Amino acid sequence: MADWFRSPDWSVVAQQDFETRLNRARASGRPQYLRIKAASLEGAGESGGAAQLWRRIVRDYPEAWTEVAFAHERLGDLHAASNDLAAAEVEYRRALATSPTLSGTTGEVHLKLGEVLLIGTPNSTAEIEELLIAAKPYVALNSTAFRFNVLTARLAAATGDHDRRRHAATAALKLVAADPQFSRHPTVGLVSATPTLLAELETLARE
Repeated sequence: MADWFRSPDWSVVAQQDFETRLNRARASGRPQYLRIKAASLEGAGESGGAAQLWRRIVRDYPEAWTEVAFAHERLGDLHAASNDLAAAEVEYRRALATSPTLSGTTGEVHLKLGEVLLIGTPNSTAEIEELLIAAKPYVALNSTAFRFNVLTARLAAATGDHDRRRHAATAALKLVAADPQFSRHPTVGLVSATPTLLAELETLARE
């Protein structure tokens, strides 16, 4: 099977088959195969299996630093999704330490760290401001700009900066309705927001 590392199957048989094929693969390609398999498992809702593989990249292939940085980011995302904000913070900081230029990551690690800090450590507003400054050079896609503006609006609300809150929330809402940035890849950078988040932004954008 050519795409053995893309299958979302994580049954006992599938795990055995994956390990057999991975062991036969060229050593230099194994971190990439682990990453693709972990992402496939995540997409199928198999977060436990995905987390195992992300941790394995970190443990077994420290020299593959771009893969390691992405593994830390994905572990942070999994922790954030399960509301383990302290663990998410640790992983995002490790991703930044591994790849200060964000090479190998989604380019949103500063923003993700800021998000968990704002919820879990409300007195860290000064650091969140620094993270927003650090994130700005990496804001290229509309989806990243949306995330940037949401975090800015929430931080401004927490610090009582009403003008900044309204401006950032309004900018975020405009991005929701923005046209695709790339005609050949219309979903790249497309903003996706839940009704709950949109309602929050509408509130933040009001006078």
